[in-house]
Amino acid sequence: MVQKVLQNLLRERVSIRDMVTVIEALADHAVTTKSPEILTEFVRQALSRLITKQYTANDGKLYVMMLDQEIEELVTQAVQYSEQGTLLALEPSLAGAFSIRCARAWSSSRSCSCSRCLRACRRFAASCGV
Repeated sequence: MVQKVLQNLLRERVSIRDMVTVIEALADHAVTTKSPEILTEFVRQALSRLITKQYTANDGKLYVMMLDQEIEELVTQAVQYSEQGTLLALEPSLAGAFSIRCARAWSSSRSCSCSRCLRACRRFAASCGV
């Protein structure tokens, strides 16, 4: 179970260097669930400051993009849950167009030209098979 949670975090490029926080979160929640996906979510919550820090711009701000409600609903509906984990099952052409438009919007934004954010968009495209 611990190995699966660590694999999930590493697959998402979440640092597991703060092993104390990881183990504490697992210990706190392992009595209520044995699901590696749910336990991974609890660990993500415990590591939330560390996770968001990697996307903070040089000025210390965390820039975000808002999605149109229809797009957000489409993405939410495309999430599939199984015993093997959570999967975003968007049609490949839709996922590709979505990630390309996000990357373009982000790079043309005056708010942030953070290369980490652009890499995140590219990773999203790659994870969707684009």
